[in-house]
Parts: sequence; C-alpha cells; structure tokens
Amino acid sequence: MTLATREEIEEKIQRWTEFLFDENRSVGMFYCISQDLYVTLAERYPLSQADSLTENGVVLNPKHAGACLTELKRTESFVNGLALAVEKKRSESTKPVRIFYAGCGPFATLILPLTYRYSAQDIQITILDYHKQAVDTAVDLIRLLGKEDYLEKAIVADAVTYELAPEMQPDILLTETLQRALTQECQVSIVQNLLSQLPESVLMVPEEIRVSGLWTQLSDGSDNRAAETSHDVELGTIIRLNAETARSGSFIQSVVGQARSHPAQVFCLQTEIDVFGPWKLLRNESGLTCPHPMEDSRIVAGQTLQFEYEVGEHPGLRQRQPES
Repeated sequence: MTLATREEIEEKIQRWTEFLFDENRSVGMFYCISQDLYVTLAERYPLSQADSLTENGVVLNPKHAGACLTELKRTESFVNGLALAVEKKRSESTKPVRIFYAGCGPFATLILPLTYRYSAQDIQITILDYHKQAVDTAVDLIRLLGKEDYLEKAIVADAVTYELAPEMQPDILLTETLQRALTQECQVSIVQNLLSQLPESVLMVPEEIRVSGLWTQLSDGSDNRAAETSHDVELGTIIRLNAETARSGSFIQSVVGQARSHPAQVFCLQTEIDVFGPWKLLRNESGLTCPHPMEDSRIVAGQTLQFEYEVGEHPGLRQRQPES
C-alpha cells in the first residue's frame, strides 16, 4: 500500500475545509470528500480501537474519535461556531486568540480547518488528549502540514483533573467530549474542572447543552432516531449546561411529569446543543442529538420529577426517588 504524499493530504484537507465553510456545498459530495480524507489519514496513522475506561467515564478511542470528521452536521456546526467565537475575541484584542482544545483526538478535527482561515498571528492552539497516540498523531499531522507555528502546546493528560499552569490563560475553551444525554463520556467533569481555573471572560464552545424529557416513539435501528410528530410529549429541560451553571453546579432542573399520548411511546432524554451563535445541533441532526431512552424512569403525571447527574465511571442522569 502506497501512502498519500504530504501534498495529497494537504489538498484533501483544504478541499474538506472549503466544504465546511461553504453554505452551498453538496451533502453527498461532502460525504465522499470526508470519507476519502478519513481513509487517507487512517492509512497513514493506524489507530487504536480500544476505549479507555477511567474513574471519570469513557474516553473514546483514537480511531473512533478520528472518524468524527466524517459527520457533516456536527463538524460543520462546531468548526463554524468556533470561527465565530474566534471573531468575537479578535474584536476585543489585537493579541492572538488562544484556544484550549480538550479532547483533540488524533486529527485535531475541530481546530485544523481554522489554520486555513487564520494566520498563526491570529490564533494559537493548545491541544490536550487522554491518549498519547491521539496527541502524537495530531502533532505529527500539524507538522506534516507545516502548521507547527499555530501549536502553542501539546499535552497528554486527563482533562478531568488537569491543572492549568498560571501562564496558560486561553480565550476559548473548546471541548466536544460527549455522547447524547451526556452519558458515558466526561464532558460535564471536564468543563467543571477547566472552567474553575479560568476567568469568566473565557468563551466556551459549545456554549450550552440542554437535555430534556420527552415521550416519543422510536424508529427501528440502533441510533434511536425518532421523527418529530404532533403526538410527542415534551416534559421540559432537565439539564442546562453552560459556563454559568457549570461553575455554580446548578445545571440540573426539576420538571413536571406528563403522561404519554400513545402506548408505544418511550420516555427519552433529548439533547440539543448551542455550539456558538446561530450554530446549533437539534434533534436527529447528529448522533449526539438522537433521543436516548431512559431506563427505569418513573414518570407520574402531575408529580414534580427530580434528577441528579452522577459523575464517576458511568456518568449520566439519574432520576431521584420521590420522597415518601
């Protein structure tokens, strides 16, 4: 097997980047371009498929983390939302905008396109990942593309416990380390740890993650996609995770129980993500925003339902037992 040359890789990344910023791009063409890019990078960088199970949740393996670049809506929303956050910070200062990217994966997917839009005098990047292979691969790719001037620092560490050095004061905190309904992965713990060490002026991408209660009828298949219908019953927002609520620990809310409108409906947790500005991920637009069935839920119409978010090996939302 002959590996792609540096020039071939750069050409494919530039084309992929152009499509991410092109509102009139063809979805089908983007799929072909992103799949081709991923195969090319995966051939050059054989990656582990072993997730890491930590005391703070699952850390997605480098191979699957790298494959995220093929998901159009998620990648498009995060890259364009991040670009808007950069523009906001650039309007406030002439200094380079410093971005701290926690959970960068092997290809630094969400930040790499911005190196073709901005100069190294505009943005400086610190990347961090739990997996050494992911960091080493990202650094090698950045250097291969001649983008090393953008890289301020590369860190192998657990973002849940990482302590920022005093001189490390980013303008933007970027982390997309989540599954739907904020289960399994460490987004909540990462955000709480890093924000506790940063000033309130720091912008967070994504700006807000909401998880709501929902009675809906799931379609067949493992992804739990469910078309919105007039029969859906929405119970309101249970989790509202943004910079303010993460700092205060007040991101859990109570909702009032409602009865299902059809016997085939399942109680689910529905995720929506405000990336930045107008860039959002709504229902079924990504694997992150498909309804997530909540097992052992006890929904009583008219009763106030209380929840708690459990951190640890199995992060996720749990319903609290009603007080007797």
